[in-house]
Order: sequence, then C-alpha cells, then structure tokens
Amino acid sequence: MAWMVYIKSIEPSTFLHFYRRGDAFCLRDYARSPSIPPREVLRRSAGDPPPTAGDIWKIAEQPGNFILEPPESGIDWKSYKFWHEATVGYNRAYLNHQLGQVPKPDPLVEPKPAHGVGNVTGVRPTRTGPFDLHTVKGVVELVAAVLTIISLVAGFVAWLLSQKS
Repeated sequence: MAWMVYIKSIEPSTFLHFYRRGDAFCLRDYARSPSIPPREVLRRSAGDPPPTAGDIWKIAEQPGNFILEPPESGIDWKSYKFWHEATVGYNRAYLNHQLGQVPKPDPLVEPKPAHGVGNVTGVRPTRTGPFDLHTVKGVVELVAAVLTIISLVAGFVAWLLSQKS
C-alpha cells in the first residue's frame, strides 16, 4: 500500500511517496519532475536494521507530520507524472499552510488523511475499518463485538467440555 507522508525530520520541503510491505518500505521524492524517476530518499528491506516501516509510520503520526491517502489507490510507482502532480498538490495544500502561507486549492488533491493520523484541521480522518474509533458509538460497537466473540468462544469451550463427559 502506498501513502503520501510528510516527515519534517527526513525531508522538510516535500511530501514523500511511502510504499510499505510489512517492515520493508521505500520513501520516494517525486517533487523534482513529472518525467524522471523519483529520488529514493530511504529504503529498507525486511530484516534490515531500523528504521522499519512501522517506525516511519510512528514518526509520521507525530504533530507537524502527515500520513495521507493518495488521490487514487493502485497507481504504479513508475507513473512519474501522476505522483509528481500528487506531491506538488499535497505540498501546496498542506505545506504552504504550515509555513504561514495561504494554501491554494488544487483540484487534484482532495484531503484524505489516513485513519487517525496527521493533524489536518477541519478534516475528519477516513474510516479504514469496520469501526469508527473517533466516536463513542464506534468504540462501543467495537467493545460489543469483542464481548460477543468472547461469549461465543466461551460457549464453544463449554460445549466441547460437555462433549468429553
């Protein structure tokens, strides 16, 4: 899965394309050009020393950083023009605002923060699972589902024990 991340401590001037698979990941900078391959900022394979993809995710969750869904999913990383335009759009929409400048609307970029991530004012995080954990109702639904599963498992175990007698 690919995400757009802004991590000031890694690359303070632009969003990066963040592709992750397990602990392996690659951060790519598409800001330079729509026609040349992106600059690879950081890459780790599974089993490599830290940071892992999870570490990068945790850093991007910190205030002042962002993890955002790309404008479209499933776009190949070699689609340089698409990722360049997405990067420029996110930079314009989010980073100019961070620097105290008025952000310019960009038709290519619809703000879509990842579930519970980033600090985008006025934009509710998208729901990426069956429970919306940003509301009391969502948390109650999750707890009820977990209790139902526990009850079902307990009933099954009781039934198994009764079959041994």
